[in-house]
Amino acid sequence: MREIIQVMPREDYRLEITFDEGKNVIVDVKPLMTRRIFRSLRDYDRFAQVEVDRKFGGVQWPNGADICMDWIEAQIESEEPLVKSIVPRVENCGNFDPPLTPPIKGGE
Repeated sequence: MREIIQVMPREDYRLEITFDEGKNVIVDVKPLMTRRIFRSLRDYDRFAQVEVDRKFGGVQWPNGADICMDWIEAQIESEEPLVKSIVPRVENCGNFDPPLTPPIKGGE
């Protein structure tokens, strides 16, 4: 099973999760904010204290709230996922070409 190596809080109760295989996903956890344990995380400063749960996998907060790996994987695999995007990390792509810059009008 893949492991989470990094989690970063994003706007609107989303988490950017990086896996050991080099993929990033953006998971929307806003639907969980109605649950009692997550209510205090509506304060963004508390939400931003998210960290990788190295013991059980998944992610956790100091208040005891956590999201297990199974839930995260289910969101990634579901037909109507709460995942906003799944993209490979750019530094892991050997054939990455930056976008072309359009010519500047009046310039050479």
